[in-house]
Amino acid sequence: MYSFGKINSRPFWVVPLNGKYKCRSNGFIKASDGRIIQSRRTVPGVGYMSCGKDPQMIHTLFEDDDILAADKPEGIACIPERVKGKENLLSVLESARPGKLYVVHRIDKEASGIVLFAKNAAAHRHVSLQFENRSVRKTYAALTHGVIAESGGRIEKPLRPFGSGRAGVDEGRGKACSTEFHVEARFESCTMVRVHPLTGRRHQIRVHLYSIGHPIAGDPLYGEQAEQIRFPRLMLHARTIGFALPSGRFVTVESALPKTFLDVLESVCTRHDKKSNFGASPSNPEADSPV
Repeated sequence: MYSFGKINSRPFWVVPLNGKYKCRSNGFIKASDGRIIQSRRTVPGVGYMSCGKDPQMIHTLFEDDDILAADKPEGIACIPERVKGKENLLSVLESARPGKLYVVHRIDKEASGIVLFAKNAAAHRHVSLQFENRSVRKTYAALTHGVIAESGGRIEKPLRPFGSGRAGVDEGRGKACSTEFHVEARFESCTMVRVHPLTGRRHQIRVHLYSIGHPIAGDPLYGEQAEQIRFPRLMLHARTIGFALPSGRFVTVESALPKTFLDVLESVCTRHDKKSNFGASPSNPEADSPV
């Protein structure tokens, strides 16, 4: 469960990692096991858990001589940010292993789930080309506001960047984007969906779901903030990714929903559909070699 408090007169949500936490004068919360929870400055009332710089907290989902797939926690950027000194997934991973890692793709800082890195330039070119050709198969789990009546659908709306790090639908100047979604479970006031982005624009899933009146829960950029502050994290998780290795073998990497995601489902949602198993591996009949 989540507790509410204040740091320097600013409200925040605290996620107690083992039931004990304390305030620090620099605006952070320190749990008794040493991990840190930070107030999210852009959205008063919402906090998130930082994974810290310990590489042991980053789970490796798949690794061979060419590719590394990491399970990114929410709250950490994939690559270095403009503000120096902030942790990022790339530097954390490189600090724990010899050699250089090449960034293949990214997911949003606030999201969690699978991120791919290449371990050499040739592998980077090989997998990056699959992203460009849209042959990579990606699946996300998302919890949206509102009850979606349809069993699923496809959203085809052009997007372009706007100010303040946001993106939006623009029929005139936007780039073509396509997102498929399927309802997995309905709650009293929200819906669990499985999402397949067919293109890869920035914030595509977040903006597309927002554009049909169902923003992702906990999103600090899209949706009514009075509702969003009920959620301690962005409820978006990269669950599976399928691609061909340089060897030619097709693999599907899977990531289970993290505890921070499952805890929110348990604490703030009342289920209407009790048939879905959120923690189970996602169904993917097209996968050739799950790992």
